[in-house]
Amino acid sequence: GQTNAPEIPVFTTVPESGATMVPHRRNYASERSPVLAMQAAFPRLAPRFAEPGKRPDIEFAPERVFEEAAVPLVTVMQTGWSETIFQRMREEGATSCLAGHAGNWTLTWDGVFSLPGLFRQGRWLRLISEAGALSGYHPLRTARSLLRAAIGPSILPKRRESQWRRQGCLHPRAEADLKILEHLRAVGDRRFAFPRDGIEQRTQHLTRLRAQAGENLGWLRARYGIETRDPTADIRVIDFCLSIPEDQFLRKGQTRWLARRLLRAAGVPAEITETTKRGAWCPEWFVRMERRRPAFDSEIALLRKSPTAARLLDPDRLERLIARWPQTAEDAAPLRQELDGMLTRALHVGAFIRWAESGSVVHKYPSRAITSP
Repeated sequence: GQTNAPEIPVFTTVPESGATMVPHRRNYASERSPVLAMQAAFPRLAPRFAEPGKRPDIEFAPERVFEEAAVPLVTVMQTGWSETIFQRMREEGATSCLAGHAGNWTLTWDGVFSLPGLFRQGRWLRLISEAGALSGYHPLRTARSLLRAAIGPSILPKRRESQWRRQGCLHPRAEADLKILEHLRAVGDRRFAFPRDGIEQRTQHLTRLRAQAGENLGWLRARYGIETRDPTADIRVIDFCLSIPEDQFLRKGQTRWLARRLLRAAGVPAEITETTKRGAWCPEWFVRMERRRPAFDSEIALLRKSPTAARLLDPDRLERLIARWPQTAEDAAPLRQELDGMLTRALHVGAFIRWAESGSVVHKYPSRAITSP
C-alpha cells in the first residue's frame, strides 16, 4: 500500500454470524472491538471485517492446496478460517500486506517461559514472586502455576510423550519402525528435551516458524498473488528481543511488559495495552467441523485404501474418535486438541499422501517427485 494514502486498510477475520461459540476466560471471540478502538486512536486505519466462508475448499477439497504448494498445511482449519482475508485483499487490489506471525516470540513475547529458567537457576524467590503475581497471589493457583509452568517442564518427560501421542495420529507400528521418539529425544525436540529458558524456547519456535510460514505464505502468494511481510520476524528485531533480559517481558506478574510499554507510549488504547486476553483463532470451529462431519467416514475409508497412508496413519483411532462425536459445542470444547488438531491434520496429510500416490505430484512437480517409503 501507499505510505501517504489517506487510509490504511486493516483486515480482520471475525466469527461467522450466528455460529455457536464456547466462551473462554483467556480469549475473546471477536477482535472487532479492539480494532475499532485502534481506529478511534488512529483515524487513518480503515477496518475491513471479513467473515469466513461457509465451505472453504482447504478443508473440503485440499487437492487444490497440494497442486499450488506441493505440501500439506500445518494448521488446516485455522488457515481456512482466515483465508477470507486474502480474498478480500485481492478484491481490493492489494499486492502485499504486513503481518505479525513471529510477534509472540519476539516483540510481544509474554515472558512466562522465564519461569523454567528461574527454576533451573535456583532463583527461588523471584520464581515464587512471579508465579504468585501471575496467579493473583492465590495459594492454590500459585502452586498450580509453579507445577505447570516452572517445574513440570523439567520433571515430566513421560507426560509430554503422552501429549505428543494424543496430538498426532501416527500408527503405533510406524512410530516404532521409524523410531520417532528416539529421534526426537536425540535432536532435542522441545516436547522431550525441554528448553532451559525463554531464549532457547523462542529460538526453537522461531526456527520452526520460518519453515512453516515459508510453506503457508508461499501457497498464499501462489493463490492470491499477495506478498506477506512480517516486521516482527526481521532479523534485527529478533536479535534485539533475544539480547535483552527476560525480566523485560515478565515483571511482577505482568506479561508482555515490553510490548505494553511500547504500545502505551505510541498511544494505543488501554483496551489493548491492558488486556490479558488473546483473540481466539476460529472460535466457531465446532460449527465448521459439524458441516464436514458427514464426509469423515468416506475420508477414512480412502485412507485405508492407500498403502502408505494406512501404514503411517492410524485410521482405527480416527474411527474411535468419530464414534464418540460430541453433541454440542460445549461438549466438544475439551476435545478441541483431538478434533480440530489431530483429526483434521491426519485427514489432510492422508489426502496429501493419496494425492502424491496418484502421480499428480510427479506430473506437476517432477523435481519434487515423492516415492512411497
